[in-house]
Amino acid sequence: MNKKITIFISSILFISLLVIAIFVFKKLNSPISIGMHITLAKISSTEFVTQSDAIVIGTVKKLKTSKENSFTNSDHKDITTNATIEIEKYISNPKNLSFKEIIVQAIGGAIGNQTLTVEGSSTFNVGERVVVAIKNKHNNVFTVYGLAQGKYSIDDDNNNIGTEKELPIFENIFGKKMSLDEFEKEIEYIKNTP
Repeated sequence: MNKKITIFISSILFISLLVIAIFVFKKLNSPISIGMHITLAKISSTEFVTQSDAIVIGTVKKLKTSKENSFTNSDHKDITTNATIEIEKYISNPKNLSFKEIIVQAIGGAIGNQTLTVEGSSTFNVGERVVVAIKNKHNNVFTVYGLAQGKYSIDDDNNNIGTEKELPIFENIFGKKMSLDEFEKEIEYIKNTP
């Protein structure tokens, strides 16, 4: 009788430990999604032009995510996305940059089962044609000046700037919706206005 009880109790313990191990394993491998919100200090159209190292038109060729030191906590790493952009044209270039291709880093992205979404940061998609105000971060890796205020998609069908989500931000800076041609003229006007 003692032997049967010992085997029964051992079996219950083994099954319990197995269930706990399966639960912990599933928890460790389940998707982790973190959301952050950045409050943006509004920039003006003049700041957009004068405070960026360059304003470029280009096409996103590839994206690469990695973990970088956190902007907010030095003991932590954030997921970042590096967008490789093939430059079509410099609209403004006060630093006389001559890159044909640049890497622009934005906070947020996905690695494995971890996703970091940052409201207020810029996002990029492969194949997307964009206009971006850039700032040199380090070693010719750039950031978007003004975060979400400094990057806009270009609609190739009608040559307008800004997606539905980006338009309110764009209009808050420039006052109205614009085509790429109108935008380039506006940037030229700002550059030449003392």
